Amino acid sequence: MSTTTPAGPPTGLAFYDLVRAYADEVRSHLADLRPDQVEELADGLEADLAEAVVDAPGALPRAAVSPEGADDTTLDLVALFGPAEAYAHELREAAGLPPRAPAPGRRPRIGVRGGLLVLGGILGSGWRSLWQPVTSTPQWATVREFFRALTPVWWVLRGWVAATAVLWAFGGYAVAVLPPDLSARLLLLAAVVVSVQWGRGRWLPLAWMPRAVRYVSVAAAVLALPFAATASAGPASHVSYEQGYQQGVQAATGGSWGGQPVSYDGGVVPEGADGVWVDGVQVSNLFVYDADGNPVRDVQVFDDRGRPVRTVGVDAAYQSWSVPEVDGSWYFQPTLSTDGRERWNVYPLRAVAEEDVEYADDDGRPVPATGTRTHDMPWPFLKAPTEIPATRGTDDGAPSGTDERDEPAAPGDDESEAPAAGTPGGETPVTDAPAGVVLPPTATPTPVVEAVG
Repeated sequence: MSTTTPAGPPTGLAFYDLVRAYADEVRSHLADLRPDQVEELADGLEADLAEAVVDAPGALPRAAVSPEGADDTTLDLVALFGPAEAYAHELREAAGLPPRAPAPGRRPRIGVRGGLLVLGGILGSGWRSLWQPVTSTPQWATVREFFRALTPVWWVLRGWVAATAVLWAFGGYAVAVLPPDLSARLLLLAAVVVSVQWGRGRWLPLAWMPRAVRYVSVAAAVLALPFAATASAGPASHVSYEQGYQQGVQAATGGSWGGQPVSYDGGVVPEGADGVWVDGVQVSNLFVYDADGNPVRDVQVFDDRGRPVRTVGVDAAYQSWSVPEVDGSWYFQPTLSTDGRERWNVYPLRAVAEEDVEYADDDGRPVPATGTRTHDMPWPFLKAPTEIPATRGTDDGAPSGTDERDEPAAPGDDESEAPAAGTPGGETPVTDAPAGVVLPPTATPTPVVEAVG
């Protein structure tokens, strides 16, 4: 049976081996210095360590020595002196030497994200230094307190900017203080509510969301000024040309064929403008009558060079048009020739209501939706005039007019021979048109639309 008796601090070879090992580890952390510097710092290190252990025996666990002489040493110098690296660092500081430089070839890689953070820190530091003369004044504290009181206003503005950017980019809406329709206004209201809740620190359940809010705030701050300037300019400054033209037509004509013509840029047609223009007014459709004043349908129109005459240009085919005496907005559609090609010079053009269109997959142009059909547009006259009055100047100042003695009576002038219902030939009017519009009948014969070229 063996017994173990407590002993004092470990002695003999075991004790000095522990001290020497700790001293060697300290010297290893001084290896970057010159040999003379290492010698100066670590000279007599083992003796100093051993003396410190002897002077403070209670601070270390003791060694248990068995009667057989085997030492079970549990001495821990790290518990008394700390890690060897820290001890070496203290020696450097006591001697006024710089800390150990990192080993060559082991330069840490910060990556793209770290590089961006470093760049942001540098720019932020430079920006703060630039404004330091201003921000260090007592007046700046008052200004900052004032803007801090306006923080809720910024929350609302941030929501408005975010909603306006989404509607402008994905919905085709113009920049305005309030969107024109209810659905867009609901989106705007939802964006403002979310922005306010984010500003209050609410509705941010995920860890990444506060950082995303900062990015959204920066983007909103960049867009706030141009969006606010555009919205304050009023709706007339950012409507499309087609919308402005149609508004001008309705304002000038009162929604009818009468009234003064609407001019573009003072009645001068812009250079290179597509379509057909009459007296500075863009024409949306053409209506052809024969020599007897009867309407003729499906007529191809070409100019003096053989080019198809189009009232609806390539870009205008994607825009809605307002038609006098017909409610709503309309998209004109081409006629298909015998080979299937589209003919935009076959008049009068037919149209489909805005609510009855869908968008073609190939080019996104509005076309009649499945199950719907195009409609005839109202003609300006049921029967065109066949006589053009001749004007004569008289010596006695008598009013000019038509001289009935020189003009033979045209057939059909007798009211007894006039067709019934006010239509040529007494035929039933065509009713494939918007409600409330009566169209003239199809003339006989009707030209056949052939493929051209």
